[in-house]
Amino acid sequence: MMKRIALLVLVMVCLSVTAFAADDSAKTSVFGGFLVGHSPSFTPVGWQGSLAYDVHPNLALVGDFTGLYKSGLKTHSYMGGPRYVVKQDKVSYFVEGLFGGAHSSISSASGNAFQMAFGGGVDVKAGDKMMVRVIEFDWTPAHSSGVWSKKSTRYGFGVVFPFGK
Repeated sequence: MMKRIALLVLVMVCLSVTAFAADDSAKTSVFGGFLVGHSPSFTPVGWQGSLAYDVHPNLALVGDFTGLYKSGLKTHSYMGGPRYVVKQDKVSYFVEGLFGGAHSSISSASGNAFQMAFGGGVDVKAGDKMMVRVIEFDWTPAHSSGVWSKKSTRYGFGVVFPFGK
């Protein structure tokens, strides 16, 4: 898994040659979409939302919020961190590292965990005021009660609305 993440980062860096050109894009973007989680024991589905603010043409700070649901289990996560973005004419590529927490509950039991997300995605321009996130993939390790869970991933897609210059 780590080799795939390293390969993704390498590809993004190689594609970034054109990213340092002048850029007049929006400073802030809001994303909302569908999310599919995956762990060895189950595959929950839900939603994902994020807010990103560009602090540099290629660097954004991101707040990410999710909800995943399956058979009475509810998991909500809240994470933040840096996102490196490569913006081209109609396509943007990004890699990110997010850190925060997750709260899970099933029936009468609940618990909190430290959670991370490492991955990236691709946004395609669909007009002046909208982009489509065709894929976002993150590896999502979590730590709870002294135990690391390292076999979870998530896949998302949806719409991105950039605003503010």
